[in-house]
Amino acid sequence: MMTNPITSELERKRGKRRIRESSCLDWQSSYVKIYLIIIQKEQYRKKYPSLLFLNMRLRDESSSSSGVQISVHSSIALDETIHDVKWIPSSARFCVLGAHARGTGSLQVFELENTHPLDEEASSLSPLSSSPAKPSSRLVMNAKGKCEHDHAMKCGTFAGSDAIEREFIAGDFSGQLLCWDVEYLTKPTRVVKNAHESIINCIDGCYNQHSKVIVTGSRDGSVKVWDFRRKQSDPVVNFAPSVTTKVSPECWSVNVGNAKNDSEPMILAGYSDGTVKMFDLRRVKNSGEYSTPLYWETNVDRGVCGVEFDRKAIEMNKFVVTCLESQSKVFDARTFNPKRGGFSSSVVTEVMENGPTIWGVKHSPFNREISVFLGGDGTLSVHKYAYPKQRRLQLNEEECVGNAGQTHLLVESKVSTQPISAFDWNKDKEGLAICSSFDSRIRLLFITGMNKL
Repeated sequence: MMTNPITSELERKRGKRRIRESSCLDWQSSYVKIYLIIIQKEQYRKKYPSLLFLNMRLRDESSSSSGVQISVHSSIALDETIHDVKWIPSSARFCVLGAHARGTGSLQVFELENTHPLDEEASSLSPLSSSPAKPSSRLVMNAKGKCEHDHAMKCGTFAGSDAIEREFIAGDFSGQLLCWDVEYLTKPTRVVKNAHESIINCIDGCYNQHSKVIVTGSRDGSVKVWDFRRKQSDPVVNFAPSVTTKVSPECWSVNVGNAKNDSEPMILAGYSDGTVKMFDLRRVKNSGEYSTPLYWETNVDRGVCGVEFDRKAIEMNKFVVTCLESQSKVFDARTFNPKRGGFSSSVVTEVMENGPTIWGVKHSPFNREISVFLGGDGTLSVHKYAYPKQRRLQLNEEECVGNAGQTHLLVESKVSTQPISAFDWNKDKEGLAICSSFDSRIRLLFITGMNKL
């Protein structure tokens, strides 16, 4: 049998024991799929016994519930303001970005650990022959590493790297971009000073065989595209605000989509004045100059706190926009008609005067029709999108428009007394998630029943 090349790379970087490939391994699979197969081996089950417990616990929760439910498994309090949380790909660990009262920032790594590891006999039971112990007595979040930064940390992402490198790229309050190896938090591996003139509010990216893109949005109103495969520290493209405006609106949210292997990605950006813009990187010239990169623009009347495509690596399907005063909309992205406003939309939640802000939206990695809204009143709400019978309406022989479907509320749960500042789905375990709020707590969540929808 041949040696798995991905395992050899992992052995070189992490010093792990060599794992032999399964004869049924598909060599045409992506790096992520191969890595997920590797992590299911017995060696990784021993390293992350909590993953086995999560399998059984989520299965038990799902079988006992009649519908979608949100439950807080456990929570921990930190002595800092938490701005972002992100799962480390293919592991039981996650990163926490925050700010201390003294103005410095912090990056911490936590790991889920089973306080009472299951023996091999119990681990082989499927389904469970007896009821599991209470979650609070079996699973804890333990800090495994921490570093302090000169400036408060605002946002971060793993989306710009593969599942082997797992490079964490973050933005801080001074406008710097920092690259971290989460295994060694002593100092960042790369620093881009003055990446923006002010705080970096948001960050996203995409990685495939054709592109490795990082996108940042800032209080200075600019949206910049970075490619860290280059030695230069300059952005590939800078979508700067118009020079004719006296006060530029802040960019509060960015997201990357349409990142198919044979095309450049599209970039969504939401601004404080209610503007939503979509940029097309295919229109950018090699020289860095661009001709009308703005593909589409609209205004939703309220400041845009969150934008997200339902999937990154597929042709544009739909995206959701969340705003101040409880407003949110879903847009159908398959049909574009520039004469009639571009993309069709439907309202998810109506505007409420002085209502709670919807801080963001996160689509489930297992079902793109399921999304979670982050409420400013500490509420998490799960919604499901339903497609219309006819997605494209033919107006005449030469013109057609899109027809957006409706989004329905499945369940909502108040998990905190303060706004939910960040949320992240685990891409390996369906229904597992973490969130942070402005009460300085991190919560481990089980969202069960989605596999029955």
